[in-house]
Amino acid sequence: MDVNLIKETCSKTPKPALCVESITKVPQSARANVKGLAQIMNDDVLRAKAQEVHTQIDLLIKQGTRPQSLLKCAQDYSVVINDKIKGVDEGLKDNQTSKAAQAMDDTVSLVSGCNSGLKQSLPGTPLIGMNTNVADLATVTKAIVQQLS
Repeated sequence: MDVNLIKETCSKTPKPALCVESITKVPQSARANVKGLAQIMNDDVLRAKAQEVHTQIDLLIKQGTRPQSLLKCAQDYSVVINDKIKGVDEGLKDNQTSKAAQAMDDTVSLVSGCNSGLKQSLPGTPLIGMNTNVADLATVTKAIVQQLS
């Protein structure tokens, strides 16, 4: 594992400890360059966490918890998973780092909006912390992507 590349790359993000912890859990990071680390953060780390939150939201909805804010969060997470995370993949593939970075800005905005609604309708829900984690991972992903420009 190229721990030095991971540490160096992560040190240039707003959340270096989260970055290192997240990336090193993925075995492919041992052989990755910076672009590979961005792909790992997006595809393996962020996607998994976003899907986990989306599943939790769906479970709450199925259990009868249906404030409008939760329904909006479900829609927002569908956009994050099906559009924004794919946007990073496409941006990295086409070397369009600004497109990938914008997709992560959009992700942070969507997740933050979700959190605002939840804080009013379901204060104290664990989803608030989970959303904050997704936003942090998106911010880290963006910072790694920007190192490619």
